Amino acid sequence: MREMKQMFPTEWYEFVLTQLDFHHLSEKPSALLEEGIRDSSLRDLYIQGLTSIYYAFFGMENSSPSSAWLFRAYLGGIPWSISLDWLTGNPELFQLALKAFRYTFKLMVDKASLGPVEDFKELLNYLDEYDNDWYIGLVSDSEWQQAVLQEKPYLFSLGHDPNMGVYTGRVLTLQEQLVQIGKLNAEAVRGQWANLSWELLYATNDDEERYSIQAHPVLLRNLTVQAADPPLGYPIYSSVPLHVPLY
Repeated sequence: MREMKQMFPTEWYEFVLTQLDFHHLSEKPSALLEEGIRDSSLRDLYIQGLTSIYYAFFGMENSSPSSAWLFRAYLGGIPWSISLDWLTGNPELFQLALKAFRYTFKLMVDKASLGPVEDFKELLNYLDEYDNDWYIGLVSDSEWQQAVLQEKPYLFSLGHDPNMGVYTGRVLTLQEQLVQIGKLNAEAVRGQWANLSWELLYATNDDEERYSIQAHPVLLRNLTVQAADPPLGYPIYSSVPLHVPLY
């Protein structure tokens, strides 16, 4: 237990307790907070639970994980152990632990580029930002697709290039995309289709550079001619053949 307590400082535990909302309870929030901080049994349960999760991920050996191990763990491929069997027996807890590991990995990347975290409050701001503005996971996850539909500002994932032997990080940022929208006069389009019919059916012009397929930037002639009904046009989409009775 002593080694476990050294791994998890009580200062962070007490800081987390101060962030909890006790106002919906009948007792005074300040009294509940002080009682929680003084309750050594509750602290020991907290340490035992987190230690069990830690050993499920990192094992009993006190060694630094390799980059390959970190990548596999990020994917969820944690080496088997008895502790892992216990953790995966509770799927919700396992997903929370995996989410915490991925948040920790992203925090490690941010610390390497932005500098160390100064205090617990800054750490909490990082975690809140990850939870609200990021999806940190895998491109193949269904939650990734949901995050795209929910318009999450940022998406983060890891990858591996076996040819170059390097690990890659991928960050997608939600941005506004300018799109140009135009409207064509219906008579102008029908006029081009009529000219197309006259040129091909009556004038029987089979020249590859005939007038009806010459580009026109204002009328978008290439697109409108292509959208004509077959066999004169070649639209990118047409319905299945329809049976129309003649009587």
